[in-house]
Amino acid sequence: TVQFTPVDVWVYDNQGNPMASTTVTASSQACTSGPDASLTLGTTDASGHLATSLPYGSWTVSASGTTTNPLSVGTSPLNAEVDLS
Repeated sequence: TVQFTPVDVWVYDNQGNPMASTTVTASSQACTSGPDASLTLGTTDASGHLATSLPYGSWTVSASGTTTNPLSVGTSPLNAEVDLS
């Protein structure tokens, strides 16, 4: 059984404006190569938001070449913000 946790991703440009239609990916810190090293989570809506989920573990979330610090995904829902500054 794989446990998933809700993750809300918000993507903003370098002026703090929401980035619509931006592809968001996640990379597992445990799997650094091969076909499962990066997962495409989806694209942001008009407000720069993507509601998704990730399995338990350590992940980074990326959009337009910018990556978050590692997120520790467990039982509590998370927010991830990608600022393209």
